Amino acid sequence: GSEMCIRDSLHKVGSRTPQAVIFKSESHKLHQAFPVKKDDIIVQGQPVKLNNDGTISPYTGAEGEIYIGIAIGYSQYPAYPPSAAGVEVTVMVQGYTVIHGIAKEAIATTGYVQTDGTLDDSGIYPNYKSAATNTKTPFLAINRAEAGELVRILAK
Repeated sequence: GSEMCIRDSLHKVGSRTPQAVIFKSESHKLHQAFPVKKDDIIVQGQPVKLNNDGTISPYTGAEGEIYIGIAIGYSQYPAYPPSAAGVEVTVMVQGYTVIHGIAKEAIATTGYVQTDGTLDDSGIYPNYKSAATNTKTPFLAINRAEAGELVRILAK
């Protein structure tokens, strides 16, 4: 009857929805927004690296790059208006939590940091400092900080 005719015509004018780049993800995984390095383009599903200044760029696998996770947005179509830091893209980061620490000394570049078991003067935050060159630790500073400032740490 007419029911069949309507369904067929709807089918004809519609088109198959394209499959998303991220076919399946665990929505409980940790997500964190990062500014995209000027003139770089990030697309959904792309592996990204953390740059020294806290921005992200496409991950290429070159030696010394810090893989941080998979982008879940597009830099050309930002979810929010650009901030002073630029366009932000949310990343499904490889890690399980973001914690706050205090920079025991200036953390001039983002990247691997280490803690020595001591706390800051308030007794609330653990102290962190940049790890020795080429030393990988379970802790990544995802922002730069002056001595005594809060630093966001991604624990892997």
